[in-house]
Amino acid sequence: MKGSPRRSTGTAKTRGGGSRSARGRTASTTSATTDGRSAEGPPARGRHAPPLEVRLPRQRQRLLEAAAAEFATRGFAGASSESISRQAGMSKATFYEHFANKEDCILALFDRAADDLGEAMSDAAR
Repeated sequence: MKGSPRRSTGTAKTRGGGSRSARGRTASTTSATTDGRSAEGPPARGRHAPPLEVRLPRQRQRLLEAAAAEFATRGFAGASSESISRQAGMSKATFYEHFANKEDCILALFDRAADDLGEAMSDAAR
C-alpha cells in the first residue's frame, strides 16, 4: 500500500543474486536446520568448530560423564535432564538430541559399562 511503512525482512540481495542476512552471511552457505546445525557441514556457530561427526560423539561422552556424576550424587530420581545438561555445560535441547529421556540416558550408561566390562574381560583372558 502506498504510504504504509516498509518492513525489513532482514535480508538483502548480493551482487551474485543470493540473499544476505542481517548478519552479513550469504543465505545459501548458512542454511540452518531446525536444530541450529548447518545443512552443509560445519555448524552455523563458526567456521572453526569441529565437524558434526567429531562434535556429536564428544557431546554424548560429556553428557554421559555428567549423567554418571549426577546419578552418583543425587540418585536416579533426584537427577534431571536439566541438572545433567548443566553439569555437562550444555543445553537441555542438546541432551534431547542425544537421549529421548532420562531413562534412555541411564540405559546408555549401562550399555557403556557393559562394553567396558566385556573389553576388560577379553583383555584379562589374553
